[in-house]
Amino acid sequence: MTQKRVTIGTKISEEDFERIELKGKINGLSISALVKLLVMGYKDGDIEIKDGEIVRENNEEFFHYEETPLGELIEREFDKLRSRNYPDSFICKWKRTIIDGIRSQVEMMPKKYDPRRMRSDDWGC
Repeated sequence: MTQKRVTIGTKISEEDFERIELKGKINGLSISALVKLLVMGYKDGDIEIKDGEIVRENNEEFFHYEETPLGELIEREFDKLRSRNYPDSFICKWKRTIIDGIRSQVEMMPKKYDPRRMRSDDWGC
């Protein structure tokens, strides 16, 4: 049984095209492959769209932390890795590891804040 193929087309600005093409080359993907991954992710339910924005599997909306003071500090550190030619795929995986580590630490904290308990653990904050 042969599958029928359909061509999908869209118009984007030249600037967006160049940026997408550059990121694709870094990861060894063509623009067509990137679009196919996006479509397949949406079809398989790995990518969810809500109010015109892509959300993660666990319905956590993408947060552009780079625009916050903490995000700027973090991005400066990742820029050091980029200047050493570390691939963006490695940096993205590392970001995910850091976020997962923060989540696990938050989960280990008591469910309710107790100032008496926190004083006994004086962390010097």
